Amino acid sequence: MTAREAVISWLVARHRKGGLRMEGHPEALKQLAWLGLDWEVSLGLDRPAEELWARLHSELGVRLRVFDRGRPVMAGPESLELSPLLGKVPDLESLARQGIMAEGVLSYLAESAWSPPGGKRFLTRQELLREFDPDALVTEPVTFDPEALRERHLNFLAELTPAELWERSLPYWESGLLPEELDDQTVLDLEALAVLLADRCQSLLDFPRLARFYFASPGGPPDAELAALMEAADWESDPLAELTPEQSARLDRLVLGPGAPGSTEVYLILGKERLLERLLSSLA
Repeated sequence: MTAREAVISWLVARHRKGGLRMEGHPEALKQLAWLGLDWEVSLGLDRPAEELWARLHSELGVRLRVFDRGRPVMAGPESLELSPLLGKVPDLESLARQGIMAEGVLSYLAESAWSPPGGKRFLTRQELLREFDPDALVTEPVTFDPEALRERHLNFLAELTPAELWERSLPYWESGLLPEELDDQTVLDLEALAVLLADRCQSLLDFPRLARFYFASPGGPPDAELAALMEAADWESDPLAELTPEQSARLDRLVLGPGAPGSTEVYLILGKERLLERLLSSLA
């Protein structure tokens, strides 16, 4: 069963308050959890995935007729017909690795098989559950559109709050870079950085890349001149005010590394103590 078929099956199950049968492998249930498909809730069950799979496979009637690469799958008398999705469709695992918003994938898969009322677009999970009508499933084949998927991804990414942005990015940080526990000040700093960096983020991969400097120095030779200038700088207002463009570029390179924006706000979040430590050390 493809992810698109699973999405529509889930919506049908929630809409009709009934069961359905899935064909495939139990591991699919775990992967589809990334999309927020809560099969236990939709079926009124509270069981491990393996037990749930056994019930789906052996006891519940088929409610949806789907196509596996264009070949019809047999269904029961109350079945629905789902048009095929043509083209090279990426799998969920690869989309997750790319930092694509699961909400955008769910919205795209649902709206590629069903026409929401009133021309609505970018429906959230809650809106899908409220608006879905199995009688409005599209009948013509649909070709996978990566740009339409990206448009939905960017829409849901832009709607994240600063706290949500850094929290959703946690799986994408380099292994070992984050401390095991984040103290309150670090959480506040990450939220402040998310406010500053959100416009530069095109996926959930970008925030860890841009904010990496907070936890790790890019390394470089000591720079006593810059250290003296930053020691004497006005940290109550703008510590960068007296720097020349060349000095600012050098400071960014030694303290922040590539990619991070060297703004006054960023340096105030990083703090004077850590900045001076980096300028006076020779970390590799």
